[in-house]
Amino acid sequence: DARGDADGAARHARVVAQIGATDEAVQERAGVVLANARAYEDAVAVLKPVIDRYMNRGAADDKSTPDAQARPTEAIHSFARSCIELNRDEEAMRVLKAAIREDSSDQVTWSLYCRAAIRAGNLDMALEIVSTFNRRNKPIPEMLVLEAYVYFLRGDLARARETADQALKIDPGFEAAFILKAKASNDARSRPAPIPARPRIRETLAPAETRRDAVVRSDAPANTRQWYLHDPRAASRVAIVEEDDGR
Repeated sequence: DARGDADGAARHARVVAQIGATDEAVQERAGVVLANARAYEDAVAVLKPVIDRYMNRGAADDKSTPDAQARPTEAIHSFARSCIELNRDEEAMRVLKAAIREDSSDQVTWSLYCRAAIRAGNLDMALEIVSTFNRRNKPIPEMLVLEAYVYFLRGDLARARETADQALKIDPGFEAAFILKAKASNDARSRPAPIPARPRIRETLAPAETRRDAVVRSDAPANTRQWYLHDPRAASRVAIVEEDDGR
């Protein structure tokens, strides 16, 4: 896993999961490795018993219990991320909501919770999640970018730019915020007659149609770089954000 061999890591994790089927710690680690290797279906299958035990023992409702202190945070994140990738958004949100009730300071859990709402098409809930996070915690660039992305999906480009700019004020090097701000600015300038995408750009969308990775994802084949922004309303499921030539 550390060497970046995703296929090899997934194969090894499957074997380990079978051997250690009765060991929760082994199952948790194997599931995390499978999620990192993007073997999402296997990750969910391995981690589901771990998550079910966590949900059933009532850890989210009693912070004083030893079980609550042993919350399988990494397994929760990996399980939720895998569910999101598999379009099982409601299942992810159920687990993440329980984890937030137990620990409202976990930024990764909040980010995944907001992403799941966006992917489910519930933009109102996504904004409420961001608002609740900001009331309980100090604003962070990741949540601000998710908020900006919701505004972008709604066509409120001015607020999308403004919110992305807030993220950049916190972290000037945060590329996701920079790219989203640029996309919102470009779309605003192109209205009301947006420029059609070139054939080469349309071709780059094809391999990304089934990708459901982070809200903003980059690929760097050869000397080019493409950024993709997931749009649940788009037929292609993604929209191009920026290429190396600036378009």
